[in-house]
Amino acid sequence: MAKVDHGRKIARRLLSCAIFGCSLLLSGCWDNHELEDLAFVTVIGLDVAPGNNLRITYQYLTPPAEDPRKGNTGKTPLTTTFLVPSFGSAPMIAATTTDRLITAQQVKALVISEELAHREDILPFLDGMVRERAYRRDVLLVTSLDSARAFMRANRSKLGSNTLTYIENMRHQHLYTGMFPEVTLNDFLIASETTDQLGLMGLAAIASKPKPPEKSVVAEGQELPGSIQKKGGDNGLQFSGAAVYQGGRDIGRLTGQEVRCVLLLRGDIGTFSQTVMDPFRPGMHDTLQVFQVIPPSIHPTLRRGRLSYRIDVNLYGALSSETSKVDYVQTLTSQKKLREAFETMMESDVSKLLRRSQTEFRGDVCQLDRALRWRFWTEDDWKRFNYTKHFEMARFDVRFHLHLKEFGKQRYFVGR
Repeated sequence: MAKVDHGRKIARRLLSCAIFGCSLLLSGCWDNHELEDLAFVTVIGLDVAPGNNLRITYQYLTPPAEDPRKGNTGKTPLTTTFLVPSFGSAPMIAATTTDRLITAQQVKALVISEELAHREDILPFLDGMVRERAYRRDVLLVTSLDSARAFMRANRSKLGSNTLTYIENMRHQHLYTGMFPEVTLNDFLIASETTDQLGLMGLAAIASKPKPPEKSVVAEGQELPGSIQKKGGDNGLQFSGAAVYQGGRDIGRLTGQEVRCVLLLRGDIGTFSQTVMDPFRPGMHDTLQVFQVIPPSIHPTLRRGRLSYRIDVNLYGALSSETSKVDYVQTLTSQKKLREAFETMMESDVSKLLRRSQTEFRGDVCQLDRALRWRFWTEDDWKRFNYTKHFEMARFDVRFHLHLKEFGKQRYFVGR
């Protein structure tokens, strides 16, 4: 009987310890922070600074001024700029100016001024972001023609988007226009790890003052951001084109049309509209809505040490508008002429881009090496092949194939 009582006492003690342990786990979070006590950094900007320092700008999401349900109230975004010795020391210095806990978990974009990218290697700055756990790998990278600080302060949407959602929406414009690439921190670091590819970073700028219209109209997608003429509109920022990077240094620019060609060869475009000179009425323009459903077919061959590419790009199109009053709906020969006009224009644009990539950038911006790399058994074999050297002397046979499927709701052309 005494042994039974002793066993019961032990069982009660064990049960009491278990209940006490559970109470510790159910007592709540001991390191929680209220939202009102946090300062969310949404965009980070990097600018040139004297010496070996760095001028860094933080843009905060301010709930009172930028209610996600109401959008931006028109006030200037809350930004603060610091002169710091390194990227990693910026949060500590920023914490001396606010009573809130600064967090980088909502950072959506990193804006780098072109001046900084020309002078210094930006990879050490990006390395600082990778080391810090708070930063995500899907942060959008943008090169600004203006200073990053001025660019961020000009981010004022009038259509209701706050500064956070505006950047988030702009990163997906490549699916609709093809003129601005979505390059994340992870994408850029992968491209910088090899000498076979050149990295890209979306180009943006503050819109300049409107100029008087010129006699000659600039072709679609040939203007750099900041020089696209407009009056009024939503935001003072313009996103078009890309900066070309070799390693971590900016070596050149691509226009919006050139970026479109790059994304077409990569198979990263959803749909875009393209203006074509009418084949029957010079001076008239037709607009095609183009869709890329399948990636391009890329076939590399190596004969007698000479690398050659056969590239076939299959696209689907719909005639959105035309000013020539030509019957493209029922006349097959007219449709053929329109297709040939589009195909010839795009083949010329892509060939010029590839030639520029060979002579000016001396590297592959279209990631064509992916179609050839798998043929090598080991990484050492690929390195000994020296792809960059072969790419500079490569030949390209680019062919576009447009399949016209729709001509809009109007069966006959207007004016018939």
